[in-house]
Amino acid sequence: LDTRCDIHSLGAVLFEMLTGEAPVRSDRIRDLDMDEIRKILREEEPRIPSSVLASLRGEELAAVAMARGCDGQKLILRIRGDLDWIVAMAMDRERERRYESAHGLALDVRRHLSCEAVNAGPPDRFYRLAKLVRRNKVPFLSGAVALVALVAGFGTSTVLFLREKQAKNEQERLRAGAEMARNAEQELRRRAEFRERISHAAVLVSHGDLEGADHLLKSVPFGEVPLSLEASEAYLRVGEWHVLAERWKEASDCFANLAVVLPSIDPTDSFDISVVVIRAAALLCHTGDRERYDIIRRQAIDRFADTSSPVVAEQVFKASLILPPDADTLARLKPLAAFLEKCINEGHPEIAGNDFRTSWCCFAMALMRYREGNLDIASAWAERALPIAGGHVPRETMLRCLRAMIARGKGDVPTANVLLNEAFLPIDAYLSKPIELGDAMASWSDWLIARNFYREARPSSAR
Repeated sequence: LDTRCDIHSLGAVLFEMLTGEAPVRSDRIRDLDMDEIRKILREEEPRIPSSVLASLRGEELAAVAMARGCDGQKLILRIRGDLDWIVAMAMDRERERRYESAHGLALDVRRHLSCEAVNAGPPDRFYRLAKLVRRNKVPFLSGAVALVALVAGFGTSTVLFLREKQAKNEQERLRAGAEMARNAEQELRRRAEFRERISHAAVLVSHGDLEGADHLLKSVPFGEVPLSLEASEAYLRVGEWHVLAERWKEASDCFANLAVVLPSIDPTDSFDISVVVIRAAALLCHTGDRERYDIIRRQAIDRFADTSSPVVAEQVFKASLILPPDADTLARLKPLAAFLEKCINEGHPEIAGNDFRTSWCCFAMALMRYREGNLDIASAWAERALPIAGGHVPRETMLRCLRAMIARGKGDVPTANVLLNEAFLPIDAYLSKPIELGDAMASWSDWLIARNFYREARPSSAR
């Protein structure tokens, strides 16, 4: 026993002064022995004065308040807070948490009366939790064990899950790697097989067996042809063989592959390369293969974008504009159009004094401006090409078709019809007779292009 026992007693006195009741109601302990009373005092938290007053019935609260010179609610409000805390600290079951002396208790009471902050305060949450645990050791111990087991189980499950996921990811990575290796091996085998077929086809071509070579070439898909000179030679010879027989679909297959292979293996900026692109484009448009035509003309524009030859540039325009292009194609052709126009106006050495080449270049400019929708400028270029186009019937025919399209675009239908009638006869005459490969002045690809322009120039109702 020490002075803090007296502090507890003083707290009990203050409690009774405030509430009119003892901290432990007498009717509760009347029939209890001393050990049971000690247990209550030791284990139960002291009652809070304001809570005791708030639990009283109306007449009981009024009586207590009247004895203290105020009404019930006002009494509760005056006690709640500082006085509750002072009583609670004085009567705390933990001796070390009580006031150290009666003087400390008296000072806190004076601070309350002077409206100053008191040292006493509500127990913090940690303290309340510690007290709760001490009162309920068994349930909390059981809960702690269960929580530890739960956390351990969850942690173990998480680790096992992550390991399993890592193992699955590793298996998937290995499977994907094996699949990639398998695909790469198959691709190498396919390419080797295609090279072997092309080599065999080239041998057959050299022996004059074009039909056998054609059978082998058909087995190689478009875009997967090995880039080699023997492939280009085989496709050229077999393609021309199909042209002579007017097997246009088979010829377009050969020249489409040739237009991919030859510009890739021959970096020269020459007519011999660009003319292959024209022939492939003419055949693809003639057979209605728009998908591969778009591929060929896109590759041609990329391949010859930096050409220094106006003849090659003219061929690129003629190949790329057989069918109406999209805006992107026109945009990519604009730098080439500026180059070709400069060559014509300044008399580039390749075309200066050569009416044949100059006329083709003017035709290419007229076609470009027509596709852009500049009908007046297109008409001017066509008129510029016309006087020097004589003697080359396919070019004259293409010019008539282009002028007919320009006239129809301007609303001059009679002129368009006259030009189309003039263009029909030479087209029909050429395509009605056997094809000749060696006539440079009457190229079969030019006639196919002329026929395509003629179809485009006709009224919709006549197509």
